[in-house]
Amino acid sequence: MTGLAERVGRAAFIQIVIECWNEVFIALLLIIVLFEMHDYRNTRYGIHLDISISKKLVIFYATVMLYDLCSILTGVFSGAQGGGADTALKLTAVCTCAVSAFHNIFIMQIFKVYFADRLGLWRIRRAVAVFQGTEAVLCILLMLADLICDSSGRELAHLIWQGTAFVIFLFIGIVTMSERKQINHPISELILIIDAFPLIGSFEMLFFSTDHSGKVLCVMALMVFLIYEKNKTEFIIGSMYELEKAKTQLAENRLSLEQSNNEALLAQIQPHFINNSLMAISARCVDYSDVYENISNFSLYLRSHFEAVRDTRLISFEREMTNIEAYLALEQLRYKDRLNVELEIECDDFFIPALSVQPLAEIAVRKGIGSYSDGGSVRIATDRVGGEVRIDISYFGEGERNEPDIGAKEAAAALENAKARLSLIGGRLEIIRGENGVTASVTIDTDGGEGI
Repeated sequence: MTGLAERVGRAAFIQIVIECWNEVFIALLLIIVLFEMHDYRNTRYGIHLDISISKKLVIFYATVMLYDLCSILTGVFSGAQGGGADTALKLTAVCTCAVSAFHNIFIMQIFKVYFADRLGLWRIRRAVAVFQGTEAVLCILLMLADLICDSSGRELAHLIWQGTAFVIFLFIGIVTMSERKQINHPISELILIIDAFPLIGSFEMLFFSTDHSGKVLCVMALMVFLIYEKNKTEFIIGSMYELEKAKTQLAENRLSLEQSNNEALLAQIQPHFINNSLMAISARCVDYSDVYENISNFSLYLRSHFEAVRDTRLISFEREMTNIEAYLALEQLRYKDRLNVELEIECDDFFIPALSVQPLAEIAVRKGIGSYSDGGSVRIATDRVGGEVRIDISYFGEGERNEPDIGAKEAAAALENAKARLSLIGGRLEIIRGENGVTASVTIDTDGGEGI
């Protein structure tokens, strides 16, 4: 240590010590953020929560640490004698340029993703993409200059690079200030902080030919950490909102694809022809009440499925129950006394997507009643508690357990279809297993939600 102090001078040695302390300090901030990310993903909120801003913060601190390390190595090799020391200085300068360029491009990326994209500023986004490309090209030219040019050539290259960085970060700062009211407060604060310090560093290098970038980056790292900790809850809520939004969008896309496929199938099977034929047949069976009723139920069952494919509007639960009762009547033809139906409908004055509850009734009959030697009971009940409606579809089997009438894959597909349809109105589906039966419990918020 004494030899290093004598070789580089007291001021440079103190600078190296300060940079080392900065490195330790930023490493501590990085460790804290990593531990918090682990908590979010595993235990704190009971779900796997991936907060993108935390990932960006980890990358940010890692680049700051690399930049500090390059500054330390530059200080250590400066003043050393021999060709090895010169080569080491040149390589350190190249690494410093690469890390600094990556850091600047990364800051531009944060601005592009969290600001330009969210506000739909497509021209600004394209401009930032051009700036990122320019930064990368200038970085390559600067590294070549550090390797092959003399001191005056390197100074000119650094001047051009710093001038370009100053203009870019000034542009980002002006845009952020002018549009900051349109985006959430913590994000705009973070962007302004990570933009302001490189701007200050570039200004200092251009007009005063001094370099305090290590101290500037350390202060910036601390301020970013304080803003992050202060607004951590808001970032978490934002991430949870984005997660739920993505899930809803995925459900809508799946339903749209299913609808397109079904419409193509309907065009081939001609539902009007089938329905009209059934009605014509039933008209000839008026004198045979059982036959007439069963054909009418089958026609109603088919029509409900055809209409659900064509029309995505919500229907009343009363109408859904009419379709379910038609289905249950048809199944009673098959199971006879083995199928007992219990209906306890306390309320039906709310709306749901078509075929969002009927698949649950079909699973209850085919998987529940069909898998027991003596059949059993299917119970459908609704109840309103406060601003929520609860729909319970249960089956209770009797006798020995046999192979169910519905395969596991078919039942899982029907269940996923019901979940996807219910998710469009924020409905929740829970499967509750008992000793001799299973209950599919649907909860729908009717206070200000869509399922009203």
